[in-house]
Amino acid sequence: MSFQQRDSLLSRLIGERWPFAPVLDAFQVPPHARVLDIGGGDGGLLRELARRGHRGRRELVDPLHGTDAHALPFTDGTFDAVFMLRVLAHLHAPALAWPRPCGCWLRVAV
Repeated sequence: MSFQQRDSLLSRLIGERWPFAPVLDAFQVPPHARVLDIGGGDGGLLRELARRGHRGRRELVDPLHGTDAHALPFTDGTFDAVFMLRVLAHLHAPALAWPRPCGCWLRVAV
């Protein structure tokens, strides 16, 4: 079973694409934090964050949007929080994408 098939099966079993709410509850991202979601697909986590009233910068890095986790286009200090949910197993060189991203206070959900 591929990672994509497994992710799809898990989503069907829990009745939603991915439970972003518990992740965001656990990390308590401040409303003005600058947030990067690496490998966030269609941006579901960032949409949930916005739905909760988040007003800070929200950026998505994902091949679906023409960006690459192996070559993050940001400088140190750009973000306050970085999320990588179910991403590392999909990368050909995970060490290149591992969040050193941007010198942030880094609470990472992998």
